[in-house]
Amino acid sequence: MISRSKNVMLSIILTLLLLPMLPLPSHAQQSGITDPKSGSVVAGIVQIKGTAVHPQFQRYELYYSPEPPTNNSWVFIGQAHTQQVINGLLGTWDTRSVPDGRYALRLRVVRIDGNYDEYFVRNLQVSNTKPTATPTPAVTPTPTRTPTPLPPTPTIIISVPGEGAAGTPSPTPTPRQTGVTPTPTPTRRAGGGGIKKPTDLNPGISLKKSFMKGVKITLKIAAVVLALYLIKWALSLAIGTLYRH
Repeated sequence: MISRSKNVMLSIILTLLLLPMLPLPSHAQQSGITDPKSGSVVAGIVQIKGTAVHPQFQRYELYYSPEPPTNNSWVFIGQAHTQQVINGLLGTWDTRSVPDGRYALRLRVVRIDGNYDEYFVRNLQVSNTKPTATPTPAVTPTPTRTPTPLPPTPTIIISVPGEGAAGTPSPTPTPRQTGVTPTPTPTRRAGGGGIKKPTDLNPGISLKKSFMKGVKITLKIAAVVLALYLIKWALSLAIGTLYRH
């Protein structure tokens, strides 16, 4: 009896150990799309992978639709498949036939009685159009302005007031500007004799005055000579008249 109990216990243990190694029936698998995943970006020909099984399996179908999908927006992909698939390729979708944008995929597993189960992948971004590269504008160097040199600032020289010879105060100094011909300042003579006129200091003015003075003297001499000539002519005329009488 004890030996029989041991054999039963050993059989149970072996069954428990070998159970995970036995293949599971098809209905234990969960149908659905495993690739691509929701929210991914796709382009070109997309391989749709996953599982499509059921104990009363008849066929499975694949569809796509622009987001958000409606009852009439689903488009059939390829054809119906009558073979169950476990973690394999369900079909292919050529995304080049649709505009870029967001799409959804649908797996429909149809049973023998006509009823079906549906599985979805949402927000797939189809991106087949390559973005146009934006040309980088060339940077034009800003010309550097060369500063124009300013004219030299005139230097104003101011004489410090002081006393002249023998304690005589010097005249009030006049500011001078470099590059400008100064106006002659009247100065006192050493002998105390008055202030010199500007004409005494400027040869041009003195020469002009002498010329005008000479012209006046010449005119006076000419007037005297003319007067003498007229007197002589009048005397000659008078004497000739007397002789004729």
